[in-house]
Amino acid sequence: YLGQPGEAAASYLRVLELDPEADTAQTALERIFSAQSDWPGLIGAYERRAELVRDDTKRVEILRRAARVAAAKLKDAVEAARLYQRLHSVDPTDSEGLDALERHYERTRDWEKLVGILTTRLSLTAGGDEAIALYLRIAQMCEEGLRDADRAIESYRKILDIAPSHKEAIEALGRLYEGTERWAELVEVTRRQIRIVNDRAQKAILYFKCGSVMESKFAKEDDAIRYYDAAIKTSPSCLPAVHGLRDLYLRKEDWPRVIQTLELEAKLWTEDKERAGDFAHLGQIYGDKLGDQDRAIQYYESALTVDRECLPANRALFELYFARGEHQRALPIAVILTQKVTREGDPVERSEFYRKRAVVAEKTGDLRAAAES
Repeated sequence: YLGQPGEAAASYLRVLELDPEADTAQTALERIFSAQSDWPGLIGAYERRAELVRDDTKRVEILRRAARVAAAKLKDAVEAARLYQRLHSVDPTDSEGLDALERHYERTRDWEKLVGILTTRLSLTAGGDEAIALYLRIAQMCEEGLRDADRAIESYRKILDIAPSHKEAIEALGRLYEGTERWAELVEVTRRQIRIVNDRAQKAILYFKCGSVMESKFAKEDDAIRYYDAAIKTSPSCLPAVHGLRDLYLRKEDWPRVIQTLELEAKLWTEDKERAGDFAHLGQIYGDKLGDQDRAIQYYESALTVDRECLPANRALFELYFARGEHQRALPIAVILTQKVTREGDPVERSEFYRKRAVVAEKTGDLRAAAES
């Protein structure tokens, strides 16, 4: 009646101090502070009453009103989040508080607190697809936002407990295990991935990955060979697996198997230079390791049919023809090699080549070329 809202508000606040359950006092305070647009004052009144009431349900409702005022009237997202956090600490299951805090933490990129909110949501779900979606979000935040691989792995594994063939979780675990060098777990999850992949080329690459880990990290060559073989049986065009087998057999000096892999590799290459390199390698094995010079010459000539400039094949053929005294056949190869040895190779090797070229030139009747060499 006297038009003194400040004094009225102070009296109503005193009422709440004496009787926190007095809803009429709160209603009067809402009317007074709203008329004055004194939103901080109203929020303060709400918070004071929330401290005094005994019933948590009523406390949650009062803090909800305060948070709504902060959001709608003050337009203060930080203050609203603070009040919703107070509400959340009283009732972690309150959906409005969870929704508001989730939006705020996502907007401010406070990943740690956001993970906490999502973890609370998880405890309220019945499982199934909703739980999977929450675990996925938590895992992605731990991996990308918090850079915490261990917590991300834990969440992805929880997904597999619910859905053992979940493609995204399996792929993510493979990435994380590789990044953290957890090789045994990488092989285990890659084997899971093999079971759910339908594309044969992709499945073959996964077999190759297992073989590569077994070979390079555990030195289990026999296991690696089994994985590489499985990759090639799944997709014969899997070049990485063919290379892996070739290198293993080379170390074991299992020349028949090396020959098999090189012949397969030569069929797979589309680049002439690479195919010629395989033919030259086959020729070198037949000549140096198996003592079959005729087969070696066949492969070297195959290499030159594919790529006339193949240096290993040209060098090997020149040496073979020279050693056998077939100077007429060595002559055209010497001409090709002359263009290359002026730029490449060790000086001693180049000098020796010129000496042999001189012999070839002399034996074929070109004395001037012999003298120059």
